[in-house]
Amino acid sequence: MRTKEKLQSRRALFNLGVRSLAGAGLLGSLEGAARASASLATDAGDRALVCVYLFGGEASSKLPAIPELQALEAAGDLRVLDTVSSVIPGGAAPSTPGQLMARKYNSLRFLPNGFATPEWAARLAGIGAVDGAGAFTFRNGMSLVSVDGRLREGSQYENPGLRRAMSEAGTLRTEFPATSLGRQLEDVSRLLRAGGKLGLKHPVFLCTAGGFTSGAERPRNARYRELGRALAAFHAATVELGMERQVTTYTDAEPAVAANGGTGARCVRMILGGAAVSDVEAGHYHASLARWHGVSPGDLPKLFPSGNGVGMLA
Repeated sequence: MRTKEKLQSRRALFNLGVRSLAGAGLLGSLEGAARASASLATDAGDRALVCVYLFGGEASSKLPAIPELQALEAAGDLRVLDTVSSVIPGGAAPSTPGQLMARKYNSLRFLPNGFATPEWAARLAGIGAVDGAGAFTFRNGMSLVSVDGRLREGSQYENPGLRRAMSEAGTLRTEFPATSLGRQLEDVSRLLRAGGKLGLKHPVFLCTAGGFTSGAERPRNARYRELGRALAAFHAATVELGMERQVTTYTDAEPAVAANGGTGARCVRMILGGAAVSDVEAGHYHASLARWHGVSPGDLPKLFPSGNGVGMLA
């Protein structure tokens, strides 16, 4: 029952995001945007990005002492960016819920069925803001976008073909924690394992975790312990699959809103796997990750237009 209530709460938040962004006029403007080119760097290979979105506006500039995260960092598998400041696009302070949502979640595209995906990935895949075709979502809160457009048809929610491929791919030896994020990342690993049969190229996944605020009911450190265990298990799964250098997992969150509605506080961001993506620039966090994923330099300005703040951290 508690799990069901959490899912309903998460989907209520996402559906609020869709309605609010529509009220702010953002969805209509994105729907009319031209589809960005999906050309990929020739040396990128088949790479996957996994975004773990920490809902709650986490704004700490210091990572808690979590053993699993410390071990990953010591091994060189985890990179921590602890000097990044979240930036909310400039202008007047938001006066409506829609304006606030548009600012806080500017790096996300909310989908019609109540889930979300990274905004730049939605643009690259040509996903419409109204129909959401090309993005696939799962009841545990995870979403999938195949940016090369190979997967577009069929049910967007709990797609039977994807579920069948995941089941046929079997389970891994790696054990995942029985948490919401653990189950999401386990499904991601199963989709990666089934990727060859599905023809899955350059996928972008988004997983969600909530409660990352100082005033949350559960202590912040407890949330980070769950996060650390889930990330450690997922990294072990990519090693088991032989994909630890082809899969990069990164954390993201909405900016903490300052009292004047302007720039948020400093925050921690983590990058796991993919040789810890050493060339990610703190000032262009999402754009750097997209470049590693295989987006050509010529396409980056289309996906991250200057002035709108999408995907930018400074």
